[in-house]
Amino acid sequence: MILSNEQQVDYLANVIGLARTDGNVTPLETEALELVRKAIGARKTELNAAYRKAEADGFVPQVVGSWSDQIKNLESIIYVALVDGTLEGDEKQYVLSFARQVKITQDQLI
Repeated sequence: MILSNEQQVDYLANVIGLARTDGNVTPLETEALELVRKAIGARKTELNAAYRKAEADGFVPQVVGSWSDQIKNLESIIYVALVDGTLEGDEKQYVLSFARQVKITQDQLI
């Protein structure tokens, strides 16, 4: 996966957006975000920019990169959603909404 710095920010912001759905980024989610950051080769600079982007009013996740990058982003979102053992209502809606953006149906997620 080769993403530009800007794409890395958007990718991470999408994942951070999920972690923020309940208003509280847990320590487990923070650790998972760090693993995602490393997996895509992003620096802490991009992670910090992604936090700022995800915390902005009206943040909406955006598809990033090629289709395989988008699917990997969905996978990262699901990973962070499940890292604490629960998938809350708002988290589930966030996952389903992003899945629709990358043309994945709910049946394909099951």
